[in-house]
Amino acid sequence: MQADEVEEVVAGLCERGFIASVHRPALNRTCVRIVLPGGAEALWDADGAAGLEAQVMADGMRDVEPLADRPE
Repeated sequence: MQADEVEEVVAGLCERGFIASVHRPALNRTCVRIVLPGGAEALWDADGAAGLEAQVMADGMRDVEPLADRPE
């Protein structure tokens, strides 16, 4: 996503009560960062690929447990 698109998405998420911010993982790259319950975070579009995907991080490490397998 372009920087202006990321800023629009972050603004919309914040308006809806999410803790979201613009994250810059590398030079000339921006992504959406959302804080999840329990202290984990999701980074959307951090890899610069054409599709929109999220990486869920816990304690700075990628959380590889599939969301479907998580307890409610």
